[in-house]
Amino acid sequence: GLIFQLVSINQSFNFNEASVILMARQPIVDLLALKMGLYPSLSYLFLHLWLKLGLHQEWFIRLPNVFFSLFTIYFLYQVINHLASETKLITQKQTIFLSLITTIFLTLIPFFYNFRHENWREALAFVSQKQQLNSAQVIFAHKTAFAPVIWYQPSLTYIAPLGNLNDDPGLLDLRLAQGTVGKSDLYYFPYLSNLTDPSQNITTWLTNAGYTKTNTYDFDGILVDHFSAQN
Repeated sequence: GLIFQLVSINQSFNFNEASVILMARQPIVDLLALKMGLYPSLSYLFLHLWLKLGLHQEWFIRLPNVFFSLFTIYFLYQVINHLASETKLITQKQTIFLSLITTIFLTLIPFFYNFRHENWREALAFVSQKQQLNSAQVIFAHKTAFAPVIWYQPSLTYIAPLGNLNDDPGLLDLRLAQGTVGKSDLYYFPYLSNLTDPSQNITTWLTNAGYTKTNTYDFDGILVDHFSAQN
């Protein structure tokens, strides 16, 4: 269990993890009012206090999850062992085998769910460098910046043009036109665009405005399309 947990403990936060961390940074009063179902989420409160320690590296923020997961695995193993011994329905060897199989499944499920690899850290460092070098503009297929952007590059300049389009569809044209004035290099994140922009209105606008997609960079699942202005 420890090996599976530690393999990717220092990799970039994915979208879900960054969203949870930003939520946990809220004041405790707000977190107490936050409910997951019918009950306040103690995990947010714990993470809020953990972040107060001031060490914000990925491995450190994930450390409590590792400890809690290992404790749960050990506890479940003991429960299965105890129940099997009490009921006498299976042999000791079968008990050990069942406990190990259950433990492996319990170990793998959070590994695949929580540590889904999305390398936002490098993708955002890449576009931030491009922005500093040649004032490139960054575009997200959303109405605001994604949580990893706020965590890794809070000072990044970007366009997120998809807010309130039901009220005024012309806002898309206006926001893209204003945000790309004088910009010859654009870096577009199509993340979740199949949901937020299924008609590909952003890329259509860029093409009509004279931009050509010249390259696509893949940061372990986070795609970044480079658009360059045609001469």
